[in-house]
Amino acid sequence: MKKTIVLISFLFIFLSSPINSSAQTTVPEFNMSFWAVNFAVDVKNVASGSVGDTINIPVRVQNLGILADNYTVNATPISFAEYITLENNLLTTNALKTNEFGSVYFRATILSKPSVNPQIGLWIYSNADKYSCSSAADCSAIQSMERNTTCEAVSHKCAVYRVVELSSGLKNMPEIGFFGLLQIFVFASLIALLTFK
Repeated sequence: MKKTIVLISFLFIFLSSPINSSAQTTVPEFNMSFWAVNFAVDVKNVASGSVGDTINIPVRVQNLGILADNYTVNATPISFAEYITLENNLLTTNALKTNEFGSVYFRATILSKPSVNPQIGLWIYSNADKYSCSSAADCSAIQSMERNTTCEAVSHKCAVYRVVELSSGLKNMPEIGFFGLLQIFVFASLIALLTFK
């Protein structure tokens, strides 16, 4: 009881004493907006490989929204579709909490060397059930994060559109190797010897 009276009297004296006008307390202001759905996408603009090789193309997504979310990546050829095949063209990340990263990998095989590099279009969209986008204005947070990217509402989901160009080349001699060249030389010599006898 005595401690309580001392505590109350201390608080009364402290609170009733005049405040020093020269001492100022500053509280930092936070100018931060919170978005239910917001994400950033990291993908290379150009992927390269040789004709016949399969190229793994990673797509990395970071959840910047306050809702836990997973993201779907849909890859489709835009140009020269007859020169490439796509595997795993519809992939979904694991559920990501705020500021977590998730990656998916789709594979492209270049079948032949076209005159112009083929392109693949990527739609990356949020699967948040509790949030619906009805127009591109609903995706304004994503638009500000993703420069040079189209953000739209696709099937009531906020979506980002990116283009990946596939640069291809033909296999060259260094891929055969020194031992392969030595074998070609030996076989050519044997054939020349047998035909001139």
